Amino acid sequence: MTNKARRSSDITRRSFLGAGLAAGSLAPRAIGAPLTGSQKPHADEKGKRRFTLWCASGGLINAQHPSDEAQVVAFVEKCVRHGVTHLVPTRGSRMLVEAAREQNIDVHPYLAFNNHGSNREQYAWSVHYIDDPGSPTGTDQLNRHRTIWSHPKTSVSVSDFAKQHPEYWARTKRGGDTLEPGQRLNLSLAIPEVRSYEVDRYLDIANRYGGNGVQVEFVSISTDQGGVGVYGYEDPVVKEFEEKYGRSPFNLQSDNTPWLRYRADLVTQTLTEIREKLKEEHPDAPLSAAIIAREFTAKMMNRGRDRYLKVFHDVRAWVDKKVVDELFLWFRTVSDPLEVGRQTRQVADVVRGRCPLIVELSCYHVGSFQDPKLMLEAARRAKDNGADSVGMYRGHAVDQLDFWPLVEKISQMS
Repeated sequence: MTNKARRSSDITRRSFLGAGLAAGSLAPRAIGAPLTGSQKPHADEKGKRRFTLWCASGGLINAQHPSDEAQVVAFVEKCVRHGVTHLVPTRGSRMLVEAAREQNIDVHPYLAFNNHGSNREQYAWSVHYIDDPGSPTGTDQLNRHRTIWSHPKTSVSVSDFAKQHPEYWARTKRGGDTLEPGQRLNLSLAIPEVRSYEVDRYLDIANRYGGNGVQVEFVSISTDQGGVGVYGYEDPVVKEFEEKYGRSPFNLQSDNTPWLRYRADLVTQTLTEIREKLKEEHPDAPLSAAIIAREFTAKMMNRGRDRYLKVFHDVRAWVDKKVVDELFLWFRTVSDPLEVGRQTRQVADVVRGRCPLIVELSCYHVGSFQDPKLMLEAARRAKDNGADSVGMYRGHAVDQLDFWPLVEKISQMS
């Protein structure tokens, strides 16, 4: 990209984001300035207007020390000024929860579901040669530089619990105890001790950080060429399936509908147990689930081609059985507003207003919305097609892309 083209793009972004920002209540103010009544969200407004922002445990940092408090408070105040009403941090922190509570912002810490490691492929990237990507010079270099990658290397990580219990590892049809490059590690949800461990993880963040609710995030899982989850071939799962259906899953196609649904039922069972335990100790705490958006039509479902079920997400059952209080539809690597509108409508037709449906638009991942006009159009289409509100992933991207005015625009339609 040439310098001339870059400058033109920057001017377009600034002029777009700045449009409509009056010198009054919408004008940017210095961090730490007092909040006026019109800028601070009130409890009675939350049912009418909602904007959710995903972030680190301390907003833009991982809050660990008392000295971090000023940065956490500054982040929360910036959120208030731009219409954020809900924060969804990784794990969370007491510091963020308390700062948000002072400003009447709800905090719902999240954890990735049944995510116990991977054999991750990592690439050498040319951005490593930028000395300080957070500085004005570094930002300018990032904006002008087309990132170049070279040779990959693998890095294996396994959770402590999975290391202690290799007998709990979920198995693929091929078997084996080695993670292939790019493969994620799940544990077998057919084992009660595994489900109990997952339940305790979410209860722990609810108890430790004191947020308003908890979110279960469903990240990508390892799939075969047909997009079907590869796990489920552990002895107890295979045995119970054979007893129920009289057939071995080893002799079935991976997308056989009863076999898909059987494995999805294990996920639903675990979600149910998380909800039950959470409600025992925190009756008013909402349990939400975030899923990556996929194609989902009645015609596909009737043919056993439900792409959510292929990764063991039985969305219909979750809503029918009231397993989740809120459902988040995550457009992670999407930058097409039409796709957002279409897939939002598909899920809205399943939910039918029985729980809040919140669309989560990413501006963080490769392929996500980094054009503000497209993201604003996507938010409008999401609302027009059944989303109750729209949120944005993730705080770091919002801050570095200077999308705060865009956050404000979308919050006003949510």
